[in-house]
Amino acid sequence: MIEPLKKIPSIVIECQKVSKTYRGQPTPALDAVSFQIRRGQRVGLMGANGSGKSTLLKVVMSFLRPDGGRVRILGSEDLENARQYLGYVSEHPVGLENFTPRELFTFAARMHRIAGQGARRRTAEMLAFSGLTHVADDLVEGFSKGMMQRLQIALALFHDPPILLLDEPLSGLDPQGQADVRRMLDRIHDRTILLATHRLDEIEAFCDAGIILHRGRIQAVLEFTEMQQEIFQITADQKILSVLPRLQPWRARLLREDSDRVVVEVHASAGDFQRILHLLQHQRVTIHRIRSRGILEDLYLRYVRREDSPAL
Repeated sequence: MIEPLKKIPSIVIECQKVSKTYRGQPTPALDAVSFQIRRGQRVGLMGANGSGKSTLLKVVMSFLRPDGGRVRILGSEDLENARQYLGYVSEHPVGLENFTPRELFTFAARMHRIAGQGARRRTAEMLAFSGLTHVADDLVEGFSKGMMQRLQIALALFHDPPILLLDEPLSGLDPQGQADVRRMLDRIHDRTILLATHRLDEIEAFCDAGIILHRGRIQAVLEFTEMQQEIFQITADQKILSVLPRLQPWRARLLREDSDRVVVEVHASAGDFQRILHLLQHQRVTIHRIRSRGILEDLYLRYVRREDSPAL
């Protein structure tokens, strides 16, 4: 059974200049990576495929040994012992297909030394939580990718760890599978989560902080509680040009001007954008289209492009 913690420290995951180079590769998968994750945070580890996200999670899990640097889990550098406090969901699960969910939960109970009625009760809870009670005794081989992901998350949570690591949990899922996994993740409370994905919309919706990883290096650590704005693109008639100076507090800029239509971009909170619309209506500006995107995409591209720009 998981050893009870007297107290969960305020910093639950800490990496200091962690580096890892795979044999035969000319560049490091991780290059002096340093960050801290606080108790209770939901942190999005964002980056393109090949940026080092999966490698970093495997180092934290002690599946891989770093070439340099230090990792602390709950204040300890004994990562083998600390693994009992971690739940891990792999992007590419291997070896589950010849078992049933009930058998896998039985193995999990034995591994975490949960016996008897406690194991049976936890198995029933996790089957219900993942929505797999009706297929508890079916081979996993016949499961959809979404069912497999829900099973993986339930297995990772079986021993009730305070920290959950998720590697691309929505990868390869159809829209229904994505919705099912999102609903499951939304029901997970009171634990620290590190979510690795290249999908910025998922990080923006689920996380309260983010780490931008690019070519094995940390480019930025962001606190989303300070990011209340969105980026709005307004397609309107030419009258909007006369109003543009009054939109400067919202970083207004002209993106495109045609003979009959103009596209303007503004950075604004939901409340401020309502004020912008009221102003445009008052000035009798005809709006043809409004599009919006989260500001995270803008920040991500800015940091990645800065890293990719050649030195002068």
